[in-house]
Amino acid sequence: MHRATIAPGLAALLTAALASSSALGQDDAPAFPARPTAEHEVLKGDVGTWDAEIKTYMNGPDAPPEVSKGVETNRMLGDLWLISAFEGTFGGMPFSGHSQIGFDPRVDRFVMTWVDSVSTTMMSLTGTYDAETKTLTMTGKAFDPMLDKEVEQKAIGRTIDDDHRVFVMYMKAPEYGDDWIKGMEIQYTRRPSGSTK
Repeated sequence: MHRATIAPGLAALLTAALASSSALGQDDAPAFPARPTAEHEVLKGDVGTWDAEIKTYMNGPDAPPEVSKGVETNRMLGDLWLISAFEGTFGGMPFSGHSQIGFDPRVDRFVMTWVDSVSTTMMSLTGTYDAETKTLTMTGKAFDPMLDKEVEQKAIGRTIDDDHRVFVMYMKAPEYGDDWIKGMEIQYTRRPSGSTK
């Protein structure tokens, strides 16, 4: 779409949002612009550049994983969304992915979408954060090319300390049995600020 057609549409959207807010009673009006919550503050902890060691369990959790390296760069979009760009390899080929994670107070859940360079489908997950264990657990469905259908997905991200975190992806489908199967594990190490390594 041409830039000239986007700007008027955005202006109309913002005008409509402001108008609907003022038309409602003060107590009923949605916050506009939205204000960040404590949950949004959690997302800011992942801002920065992270070196990643990826273990992919293509032949099941008991077989030796494929190990590769990657780099994830995270930034905040305002104070509400964590935007992530991932670059690495998958099956010996270049791989890139993009996610956005936020918190939706209306449903009291974190929300995430993921797209990448090897799939034509988008993954969408929602979940909750455990502040005591610093763990974000998200679930949803994603397309499994091996089964040619959507299967249940579970992603668990845990902060170990300010410079280390781990992410594990599981899936579950009747064809694979009753248990969650580990498909991927990523160990992240934060690069020092200003590093170009």
